[in-house]
Amino acid sequence: DVVIEIPNGSPLEGQMGQQMGQQQQQSLALAQANPEYLSSRTHAVESVQSTIVELGSIFEQLSTLVAEQGEMARRVDENVDDALASTQAGYEQLQRYWRNLSSSRGLAVRVLAVLMFFIVIFGTFF
Repeated sequence: DVVIEIPNGSPLEGQMGQQMGQQQQQSLALAQANPEYLSSRTHAVESVQSTIVELGSIFEQLSTLVAEQGEMARRVDENVDDALASTQAGYEQLQRYWRNLSSSRGLAVRVLAVLMFFIVIFGTFF
């Protein structure tokens, strides 16, 4: 970026002021001489205004959608946590069942051994 400083009171400053004043006067003269120009500018301003209103509406809708998505993400996170807790509880139940099954198997083997012993004893003596 190039910055050019113009000292106060310099001839260049006066020329710039005159050019800006001339441009404003030309715009004013054009608007007065050509009512269609003024009408087209009014229409352009109204168009910009309606576009800004539409943009505001779009941003309101977007903020609503973002809030809804945040709620959905929170629900999904809670459901994942619940699923994890249920899976862990199920795993613990399976471990308990396996331990009970293993201890029951040992008991079944002992009962079978005692029955075999009595069958052999009764078969031998009777």
